[in-house]
Amino acid sequence: MPLGRHKKPFSSKQKKEQLQAKREKKRNKQFDTSSTDSENDLNEPQQTTSQTDTSTATLAKHVSTKLINQQPCRDLTEKELMRNRFNLIFVRESQDELKRKKKQASKTIQFRSESDLEIEIEEVYKPSSPLDMPIRPKWSYDMTKEQLESQEKKYFSEYLNQIFENFKDNELSYFEMNLETWRQLWRVVEISDIILLIVDIRFPALHFPPKFYEYCTQTLKKDVILILNKIDLVPASVVVAWKHYFLHKYPNLHVILFSSSKQIKHKKKRAKKEAKSADDLDQEYELEIKALAAEINTAKAHRQLYECVKKIVGNQVDLTNWSNMTEELVKKSTIAEPGINLEGLDITQEETGTMDDLYFSNVERKKFENGFVTIGCCGFPNVGKSSLLNSLNGRKVVSVSRTPGHTKHLQTIFLTKNVRLCDCPGLVFPSLVCKPLQILAGIYPIAQLQEPYSSIRYLAERVNAIDILKLKHPTETHAEKEAEWSPLDICEAWALKRGFFTAKASRPDTYRAANELLRMALDGVLCLSLKPKNYSKDKLKWEDSPETTELNKTIFESEALANAKRSQITEYKVEESESSESEDEMNPYVPVTLKNTNRMLDEFSSSESQNDGDVSSNAYENPYSALTHD
Repeated sequence: MPLGRHKKPFSSKQKKEQLQAKREKKRNKQFDTSSTDSENDLNEPQQTTSQTDTSTATLAKHVSTKLINQQPCRDLTEKELMRNRFNLIFVRESQDELKRKKKQASKTIQFRSESDLEIEIEEVYKPSSPLDMPIRPKWSYDMTKEQLESQEKKYFSEYLNQIFENFKDNELSYFEMNLETWRQLWRVVEISDIILLIVDIRFPALHFPPKFYEYCTQTLKKDVILILNKIDLVPASVVVAWKHYFLHKYPNLHVILFSSSKQIKHKKKRAKKEAKSADDLDQEYELEIKALAAEINTAKAHRQLYECVKKIVGNQVDLTNWSNMTEELVKKSTIAEPGINLEGLDITQEETGTMDDLYFSNVERKKFENGFVTIGCCGFPNVGKSSLLNSLNGRKVVSVSRTPGHTKHLQTIFLTKNVRLCDCPGLVFPSLVCKPLQILAGIYPIAQLQEPYSSIRYLAERVNAIDILKLKHPTETHAEKEAEWSPLDICEAWALKRGFFTAKASRPDTYRAANELLRMALDGVLCLSLKPKNYSKDKLKWEDSPETTELNKTIFESEALANAKRSQITEYKVEESESSESEDEMNPYVPVTLKNTNRMLDEFSSSESQNDGDVSSNAYENPYSALTHD
């Protein structure tokens, strides 16, 4: 310290304010789109001109954006800068807006009726408005790559500016502002002969952009197949109602139903982790049966998809190998015998080259050229595009995650020698839907939410989470029947039940509880699902529909087959263990302790089962034991 200067008192409060101001300054510097390139220094390589050239930070100058799932850059090399090239970019909410939402977290929730969940597509996507999807500008082979990129960037900048001039920030939902991600969609649609639009059956109106359908069918003259995915998460009557809704509104649309074994596996993993009592083990067994049944239904839906594609392509493409593959997948899903695989088929499953090979794809190319068909898989984040690809292939060929934006760029997989699947990154179209509903639909990473309580309010007002989770009001003075619940009360009650407490003050960790509740909603444990208009009025009609009865019958038969398959698997395991045990007894070189290991484990298991009543009485109360769904 220089001579003559006295120390000044600096309290903890002042230090805290200093750190907050420093973070705020850094945050504004990183994401304030009004800042120039000269403001970016070497300490923030992710904000250099080369990095933001494909992002939106330089496109809509008056809008503050947030880069989702941003990875740190260690240096300014091209490899490091390319890390965040395909990340999701959304509009950043202001601090005032976040504070306002947090204040409302303590206000009482108002329960809504079932009719409040009814929705029309026109309520989400305003027809003939600036919210229409951006269309790739016309180009020619005479243009260089730099000219093409410059033209697309200029067009996309004008597109975004037009949106923000016509709508206020609080009117708009989250939507993709990364030009590079839109480029991926343009390429996938152009190289594909048939488009698969995958939607989550819980939120189909959110996941079906009418402009995208019109662009594919009218401008590009391509067939669109709508995949209603995760149908086992909602009642069959809702599935049938949505199917007829889309067929009535879009007569040329093909609709296929798919199950979601991935969602049930998440439930199974959670139940297995929390299993403490016999009831929990029964729930785990039931979820295992449902997961196997979902795989059987997926194999049957695979056959329906093949038949639909066969109807579209006619005799222009030979789909014999695909037909054989679907039969093998159906057989494999229903029979537990060993030796059933796809090795004997003439199938090659491999990725194509990099995206540069498809950069100058020809829009005017002929469909099904040279007896070859490309099927593009498009949709929002978290609707199950990559999971569907793995299901169609019968094995894992692409990475899957619940985090939105996990698929970074288009990837192509050969289903057979002349059938190619093209997976597009999840992309959020501009719309007017409220942001809490978007979060519940899985388009925003839950772990990065700054304010989760508005989404908890939206969920709790439409799904009776209090009764499902058997929550007790955190304030003892409230009578159970007269208790008024707020989103903060629900999170606090769940934190107390799960044992979530903050590290220092040991208070109920409401943020962590809210995070888990939103993940449970995403997995379908707390199942929120939208309905088509007038569903409540015609509910009995849909429940008594022959299609509903047939769908329920199909699900029931699949669960029966799954139960039989599990029994077969158990028998095989028993036979293998017995044969290995007999071999050990015949082998004089195996120690006696190893020979009797299985018997000792069996005796231990039997003794545990006899004392099961004592164990379960003192066991930790599993909050998921009451979450079994029909």
